[in-house]
Amino acid sequence: MLSAKDVTNLFLYGQRSTPVDLSEDKLIRPVSAEGSVDIDLQEFMKNGAGRFAIGSQFEIIQKFFESDVPARDIAYTKQEIANIFGLDFFGWDMQQWNYRDGTDDYAERVYIFNSQAYRISDDARFVVNSSGEKSIINFAIEPITNIQENFDFVSTDFIAAIGNDYLEKRIDPSRIGRIVNIKYVGESIPRTTYRKSDFDADIIKRNSFQGLDLVKLKVDIDSMLTNLFNTGVTRFVEGNKPILYGTTNADVLWGADLFQKGYIFPTFVPYRHNGAILIGGDGNDTLNGTTVADELWGGNGNDNLNGDFGDDFFSGGKGND
Repeated sequence: MLSAKDVTNLFLYGQRSTPVDLSEDKLIRPVSAEGSVDIDLQEFMKNGAGRFAIGSQFEIIQKFFESDVPARDIAYTKQEIANIFGLDFFGWDMQQWNYRDGTDDYAERVYIFNSQAYRISDDARFVVNSSGEKSIINFAIEPITNIQENFDFVSTDFIAAIGNDYLEKRIDPSRIGRIVNIKYVGESIPRTTYRKSDFDADIIKRNSFQGLDLVKLKVDIDSMLTNLFNTGVTRFVEGNKPILYGTTNADVLWGADLFQKGYIFPTFVPYRHNGAILIGGDGNDTLNGTTVADELWGGNGNDNLNGDFGDDFFSGGKGND
């Protein structure tokens, strides 16, 4: 299963492992760079974040089993059932923060996936026989994949947007992370016949799910963030000096921001009086140090390196610096 450590490494560095040296400018990638990760579809739906997508979550299935549908010899398609009940959408949208069960993966699910959408298999057929008995043949539930699922800190969900602001400052203070596209691989979900008894069992299961718990989510998220920092994944510190990165374009970096903007760089607060390592990358950069010893790495381009006070180290790189 995809872990918080895996996806964070992929997001920040484009690989599953944390680089040994975080002070290299090769970690600065173009904004257009993207990564990807494969997830086994069946495992995801059975034991992963997809386990909450069960039949009773879908309005079209609820209406099919709980309302009158005329019997006929030919099975109904999804669209035909949707037309009977006036449904424009017959999938299921969800936010992981609103679902909990006995498995202790709440924060990790919210962090990696959060907003998701699921569908009933396209070849599913809704059967109503002459005695009124109902079933759905060729039935399976799958993630909707016509919109690329990915990991980043962008969301239209209100709660997720608040959480993303909190997370990004602690995961990626210099904004070097890039989108990680999530791809479902492996064998497709086996088709089954879904009956009224299955629907009734899923109602019980759905009712057992718990909803949003902001206190638990905050505690679990903070524990996850601490683990990511302590294991080095997000520890952008070298020799007790915080590391600030630029972009592939022209940048102006201020080491003084570490003193004055702790709300932007919360993980750097314990180290903010130790100087800074400023890495400009490509572009004509201006790097401004602090009042103590700093390291200023200009990289490619015509850079201006201003150490201020302290015993500073300068490396202009290629270009007229």
